[in-house]
Amino acid sequence: MIQEASTRRPLAGQLLIALIVFLPLSAWLVSFFGTSGLSFGRDILLLGLIITLPLTLRFRPAAWVALLLLINLVLSYFWRGEELNQWLRAVRYLGEPLLLYLVIARAQWSPEFKAMALKTFAFTLGGVAILGFLEYIFPAAFRITLNELGRGYLGDYHKAAGLPRMQSLLAGPNALGLYLMVGILSWGAWRSIAKRYGMPLLIILAVAFVLTVARSAALGLVAGLIAATALYRSRAPRLARGALIGLAISVFAAAAAFWLVPASLIREDSTIIRSQQYERLFDHTDEIGWLGRGPGSTGPVSQDRLDGGENRFTENTYLDMYEGLGVFGGLLYPLFWVLLLVHLANRRTALADGAFVASIGLVVAGIFLNHYTGQAAIWMTLMLAGLASSDEEGSN
Repeated sequence: MIQEASTRRPLAGQLLIALIVFLPLSAWLVSFFGTSGLSFGRDILLLGLIITLPLTLRFRPAAWVALLLLINLVLSYFWRGEELNQWLRAVRYLGEPLLLYLVIARAQWSPEFKAMALKTFAFTLGGVAILGFLEYIFPAAFRITLNELGRGYLGDYHKAAGLPRMQSLLAGPNALGLYLMVGILSWGAWRSIAKRYGMPLLIILAVAFVLTVARSAALGLVAGLIAATALYRSRAPRLARGALIGLAISVFAAAAAFWLVPASLIREDSTIIRSQQYERLFDHTDEIGWLGRGPGSTGPVSQDRLDGGENRFTENTYLDMYEGLGVFGGLLYPLFWVLLLVHLANRRTALADGAFVASIGLVVAGIFLNHYTGQAAIWMTLMLAGLASSDEEGSN
């Protein structure tokens, strides 16, 4: 029998609410206290969810693929190219968001709890954005000098065209951009729950998003708005019109920025590095093979490796997954997203529609920026998808 999370297991609901709040704060807390051990807070919260919401094998297709990916991650121990500590770090880094989806999707949650979770998500987004505005007034307020465990991310200033890029409490402007993108694109799911704060929150998130100057997230936002316009055209015409207006504003703003300050968008050094990484990867496909180099050998998790190995990255989520997990992982990961999108599109609820649009944005942004950048975006997207995929109490 599927577990009834919100009444029979109230602790599960409390743990999920705590996770929603903790995720965007974790990078800053690590830097503030100078120890990476605090990032294990999300592991503890996830473990609590696993204990209070046992997995069942009544999986939908997307969940089965997620399970295969997790099995692939674990089995990669036998052919890993990295040291054990780096491999464990990668399994934790890559596998936990998928595990979160599996756990949440197979529980039953009451409509009241789903509303509470969405409200918490919305106001946490707003809080992070407001702190980002304070960052502009007091630039050094959140910038903390880190030790080697913290890796120095929050000690850096990021600029575009001579102007500071907002990063708030997250591990950089791109991480914040992805997180805000998910919040903006899922607005259809939480706007009515936030009530009179829905529109003001959306405006705050949109302004903060612009100040991140996150190009890849902006492409994801445009893709998500296109998807929202198409999806809501028959289901919620007012939302479709709003998405179309947002799309027009986004395209106009991008064109104006490109015309006024092209260097802020082109950033040739970033483009050149990506091209070099693509060339490196395709020149060494024989070394990658069917099984890959090992999950800890590529992508964001290979930055400042615990075993001192090489940092390999393309910024492309799917290519990084291919290099780390080989052909199998490289095929399973996009297949998971395709099946998840099909499932969400067929659910026909406000939450599923919001999760669908946010997932479209993340899928497209992932071509240019790794999904796991900053962690918060992929965790929250799969949290929304899990809640949308789950049944409500009393259903069969």
